[in-house]
Amino acid sequence: MSRPKEPYTYGADLAPLRALVGTRRPSGADGGRVAATVDAGRLVGEASTLYASSPTAVSELLADHPHARLVLMVRDPVRLARSFHGEMRFRGYEDEPSFTRAWALQEARREDPGLVPRRCPLPRLLQYGDVAALGTQLQRLHDQAGPDRVLVLFQEDLAADPRGTYRAALDFLGVADDGRETFPAVNVAKRPRWPWLNRVLLSAPVVRSGRWARSMLPDALHGPVGRAFRSVTRRPADTATTDAVVDLQRIAAELAVEVDLLGALTGRDLGHWGRVEPPPRSS
Repeated sequence: MSRPKEPYTYGADLAPLRALVGTRRPSGADGGRVAATVDAGRLVGEASTLYASSPTAVSELLADHPHARLVLMVRDPVRLARSFHGEMRFRGYEDEPSFTRAWALQEARREDPGLVPRRCPLPRLLQYGDVAALGTQLQRLHDQAGPDRVLVLFQEDLAADPRGTYRAALDFLGVADDGRETFPAVNVAKRPRWPWLNRVLLSAPVVRSGRWARSMLPDALHGPVGRAFRSVTRRPADTATTDAVVDLQRIAAELAVEVDLLGALTGRDLGHWGRVEPPPRSS
C-alpha cells in the first residue's frame, strides 16, 4: 500500500489534493518501475477515497494500469454524507457546523466559489451529494473498468462479518490469506482537541514535512508513534445529531435514486437504507 495511503495520484480535478500531500503523477522512469513491480508478481495499491466521485480519476488510472482491480466500500449514503461533513469539519475545510445546513449550501457554493471557506483546497469537497452518489459512482466504474474488475463491499457486512469481508477482498485481489482474525476499528469519528493546532497540523507545509519525518522512522515505529500522536491531538466526536429529522428525511429522499441504482447494480435489497427515525421520547 502506498504512503501516503491516499496520494490522489490520478484525477485532473484532484490536483489540489496532490499538491497538499506532495504527490505527483508517475511518468517516465517512475511509471516503468511501477509496471516492473506489478510484472514481478507483487501487488501495489492505494486508497484515495475520492476516486469514485471523480469523473476522470479511474480512467486515468486505467490508462497507466489497464489490469487494475477496483474495490468500492459503500454504506448508507445519508450516513456517508454526514460522516464526510464531520471529516471536513475536522480538517477545517467546512465552517458550517450543521450537516443539513451545509447540505442546503451546496448549490450556492457550486455557483459562487466565494462562499467556500478559504481553507478548503477543493470546492467540490463540500458537494456532499456528489460524494454520496454511490449508484452513479458504481455505474461509472462499471463503464470504465467493467463489472468483473470492480468489487463492491458493504460496510454493514464488514461490521457483521469482518473476517468474511476481508477474505472476499483477498480472493478478488488474488492475494493469499494471511490468517488475520483481528480487525480493530480505525479512523472513527473524531474532533481536534485544539482546533488552532489542528489547522496548523493540516496545513500543506506541515503535512509534507510530517510525511518526510515519518519516512525517516523505522517501519516498526510508524504504528506506535502515529497512535501516540493521534491520542494527544484528537478526541472522539459526539455523533449525536442536532439536525431536524425532517431535514434528514428530505436528504434521504433526494438520495433515494442513488440507493435504487446501487441496489440494481449489486442485486442487493437496500430498502433499509435512508430510514431516519425520530429520536425516542424521554419518559
